[in-house]
Amino acid sequence: MIVVIGSGIAGLSAALAATGSIGGDETNSVRSDVEVLLVTKGPWLESNTYHAQGGIAVALSQDDDPRLHAEDTLAAGAGLCDPQAVDILTAEGVMRMRELIRAGVRFDRGEDGRLLKGLEAAHCQPRVVHAGGDATGRIVEEDVAALVRADPRIHVLEYAFLEDLIVTEGCVVGVRLLLEPCAESSDGLDADSLVQDIRARARQGQRTNANDAHDADGARDAREIDLDAQAVILATGGSGQLYPYTTNPSIATGDGVSAAWRAGAEVADLEFYQFHPTALAVGAHFLISEAVRGEGARLLDEHGHRYMPEVDERAELAPRDVVARANYSVMRRQSGRPVFLDVSTLRPECSEVENTVSASTVSESTVSESVSAVSASTMPERSQISAESADSRELRREALKRFLSRRFPTIDAMTRSLGFDWSARALPVTPAAHYSMGGICTDVWGKTNLPGLFAAGECARSGVHGANRLASNSLLEGLVFGHRAGLAAQAYIAEGIPASASEMDEAARVPTQAVIELDMPISTETYTSAASETSADADMYPCPADCETTEYTDDGGNAANADGNQWSRERIQHEMWNHVGVLRDASGLSQAVAHLGAALAASEARCNAELHETLSRSAAERVHQLENRNLITLGYLSAVAALQRHESRGAHARSDFPHAAGIGVSTRYRKASSERHVSTSDSQPSPKESGMTC
Repeated sequence: MIVVIGSGIAGLSAALAATGSIGGDETNSVRSDVEVLLVTKGPWLESNTYHAQGGIAVALSQDDDPRLHAEDTLAAGAGLCDPQAVDILTAEGVMRMRELIRAGVRFDRGEDGRLLKGLEAAHCQPRVVHAGGDATGRIVEEDVAALVRADPRIHVLEYAFLEDLIVTEGCVVGVRLLLEPCAESSDGLDADSLVQDIRARARQGQRTNANDAHDADGARDAREIDLDAQAVILATGGSGQLYPYTTNPSIATGDGVSAAWRAGAEVADLEFYQFHPTALAVGAHFLISEAVRGEGARLLDEHGHRYMPEVDERAELAPRDVVARANYSVMRRQSGRPVFLDVSTLRPECSEVENTVSASTVSESTVSESVSAVSASTMPERSQISAESADSRELRREALKRFLSRRFPTIDAMTRSLGFDWSARALPVTPAAHYSMGGICTDVWGKTNLPGLFAAGECARSGVHGANRLASNSLLEGLVFGHRAGLAAQAYIAEGIPASASEMDEAARVPTQAVIELDMPISTETYTSAASETSADADMYPCPADCETTEYTDDGGNAANADGNQWSRERIQHEMWNHVGVLRDASGLSQAVAHLGAALAASEARCNAELHETLSRSAAERVHQLENRNLITLGYLSAVAALQRHESRGAHARSDFPHAAGIGVSTRYRKASSERHVSTSDSQPSPKESGMTC
């Protein structure tokens, strides 16, 4: 059995490839008796993919070419892309997309039936394909999930949290899961019975979900199980919950990367975290797609001044890291108050409306209205009254409303639900954590340095993105390399092909330093009971000065110590935002390494102390605790890597090292062998018994 952890595009693609449900000639050798268990920590459609608004970049037009797409990807990656991986992405991406088109995925088409393609930042051609306007992720997730549902050999286990990987004799041979009970539970099953039940149901074309694996009378209690696997594919997505301002859903807590790290997998490039330039500065920080700027929207400060042309000749269409840093810098000058995204300069075709007002006049008025709505104390003087007639303004506004609702239906609905009429008022926006370029080191087949372990999608460091991801390449990466990981896992089982990235051809890869074995911080404290969580203020604007003075307290209102017992999710996020955020320096990074190191040591001690205890806490509390451990782990590793990189490159920007330092070099990290956290199971077969070779 192949276990796939994660149900986004990478996980779905891996599952389909592993059973031969989709693909070309390369799937002819897929064994028909191998079953796939797809595990997801929440509802199986909930993923980063589901929330993705941006499209899929792929060279499908006659006047485009995968080589041009590769050139754009390499340019964005700032010298750290693996050229071989990029060539695979852009060439095989065309094949994978055509397969989805043939399978009936509902991509947007024009009246002539041809695929619509948009232009986004740093692309030389309009090549970004969307579905449902700005609902690409949701539609792709739903349609590809339907293909998974149709395959009786792919089984889904929902509400199952990955605690750790099970390692025997250096090979990954299974997973330890924490099952979250549901309201309507059936009789509980032990691990062996659960595996047998999954296999039996898969042969019958049925499905197992979390309801089939929980105690009937334990509706609030967590339950651990160990599952054996001939291969494990991690497709757990990103870790946006490291930051208080993120476009990622709440499930993005870096679970796969952290589990792989504890097992001994190598990681790299965790210092490169992409911040999307434009997320709503209020509410849940909803992403305002890059495609909005692609259509002509402009960024303005609180006085209505357009500043991006002064930063980069590409203005609002500069790479994301450039725009995000510009936004962040303007916000710091404004004491943390947001910048504004103005769509009033968009000119949808409307014959009855003449463009009689200058862009600057419209921008100033819309910003003035927006600032007034957001904060009366920061409202600038209103701009002069336009000479345009009220009737003409209303006609143009109605035309713009229709265009926005048609082109960006998801954004339009969300902004209006929050009380913004973005056709009339500029939107307050902020940079927000969006995508991690780093992760588990893999080769171009998803193999890691641990036999039996594969990774794909955002949790993997495949070499595609380098130091900065090109817009709309993430879904394509999950599609292409998820497919490859599924095929590689099949080959590993069927033919005993070594599945260790140490045996791959390194010739075409980016220069890499020798692997650094990292000694992890060790706690000298005695574990005590955990403090309760404090809730983050979702409506607070990012203001570094305010954040740095935030005092965190325990249940009794006492100041919290710098240990894991007291670290709430809010505290993790603000430590990362202040010291490992958009702009960094040695002082802040050193503080983060010290603080997060102490927190990690205490968090590990806390989790180890509870490892063999009865899990009497609610499943939600236990999962939240383990998620925080994963976030602290990734935060610490990211801070260490950022402190060690004495340059600014791609998405990693240091004010004390503002320039790139020659040829780009990627550094790999591995946990010191004496400190690796290896889970074992008494019932776990050895690698040979599992049909695996090391």
